[in-house]
Amino acid sequence: MTKLECIRCGICCSTGPCPHGVESNEGVCIYLILHRNGGTSCILVLEGIVRPKDVGIGSGCTLRRLPKIYNIYKKTIGERFKILKQTYQVNLGNQKGGN
Repeated sequence: MTKLECIRCGICCSTGPCPHGVESNEGVCIYLILHRNGGTSCILVLEGIVRPKDVGIGSGCTLRRLPKIYNIYKKTIGERFKILKQTYQVNLGNQKGGN
């Protein structure tokens, strides 16, 4: 089975934070950055606190192999992201170190 490349959608960080993450009241990791282009990044990776592989970045996407489950998460996460954008106005443009 081929590895699906990460599309930086942030769903993995929204379904449950990694061991280094902390879940917000909205159910999304507090270290997740939402970009204007719809991509995401991890603050911990950007600041060099953890390595990308420590939080699963670069390991590929397993959720997209299960389209029904992925689409359910995507819809739920989309609603959470709308709340986050309205609450925190997190827009940092494009960054490296994304999820």
